[in-house]
Amino acid sequence: MTGNPTAANAFLWDNRGGDDLDIWAVLLRRWYGRFTVPAKQDTANRARQNLAYVQAVRKRGKSAWSYTYSGVAGTPGFRADEPLSNPRMYLLWNALEGTDGILYGQGTTNYTAGNPLASVTRGGEFVLFYPGKLAPIPSARLEQIRDGLEDAAILDVVRRKRGAGAVRSALGGAGLFSANAKGVQLACNLGCDLKGPLPYSWPVWSHDRTTARKIEAAKLRALNSVR
Repeated sequence: MTGNPTAANAFLWDNRGGDDLDIWAVLLRRWYGRFTVPAKQDTANRARQNLAYVQAVRKRGKSAWSYTYSGVAGTPGFRADEPLSNPRMYLLWNALEGTDGILYGQGTTNYTAGNPLASVTRGGEFVLFYPGKLAPIPSARLEQIRDGLEDAAILDVVRRKRGAGAVRSALGGAGLFSANAKGVQLACNLGCDLKGPLPYSWPVWSHDRTTARKIEAAKLRALNSVR
């Protein structure tokens, strides 16, 4: 199911009745939660409200995957007009949170039309191969996804040998995400660990010309931690 586990749909993940969903694919920007009105922060901070349900379904043996689309900006994705490091950062975030998988498909929640060969902003998210003279040509984004899968495999070894804190330390210490061994710091308009420009909570993340260098530093740090 592409959606969030909630109290309202608990009957689909309560291990009763034989009607449970095995895989929950949660939209990237809905993984954690949203801002909280200051007057309600003491009783109902929503910054990690969604995450609590994700953790609950995982404790019951379900898988929590992620997916993304370009409907709302603010998290890394696969668009051709995003920084080239973004697809790799998406894979690294999944390693940060230890997700069980990533849902990707040609045309998944695609809200644009047009020829991606004519304009990268028209359908440029879901097209990873382009026609060549003799054979299909992989996009640079596909190569970044491949590298991100390799990164995630390394960090999975780190998680199993050193724990989730070591993964957060490798990625946060390199400046890729606002995270450290103790946890992930979230940013949003109000009621989060950090001040951010968006209504939903998500870690501060790197997406500029320094990102590639930081990724390599994180990989080296991860490798050194399991030697």
